[in-house]
Amino acid sequence: KLERTNIQVEHVITREEVKPKPAPDALLKLANNWGHASQHCFYVGDYVYDLEAARNARMHSVWFGNGVVSRPDYATLADLTFNHYDEFLSLLNDYWKAL
Repeated sequence: KLERTNIQVEHVITREEVKPKPAPDALLKLANNWGHASQHCFYVGDYVYDLEAARNARMHSVWFGNGVVSRPDYATLADLTFNHYDEFLSLLNDYWKAL
């Protein structure tokens, strides 16, 4: 996929290296690679396994709705939710200040 789209990324973590979500292994590995404690990280996802993986890694979980009309029940697992990228930075900033 990366070769086809010519997207340059710094880290790629695959299921051959770690257990798949909702196991926290990939998130913990990435936080460790970046030198951050997991509780200082946010993980953004759009599915229940993303939110569960964040919780299992003790990260803040963020549900991205990408414009969906009705939120799924599992969105309640998220610490923060947003539907459009324009909302994210201000919501994140407000959330972080409240901690």
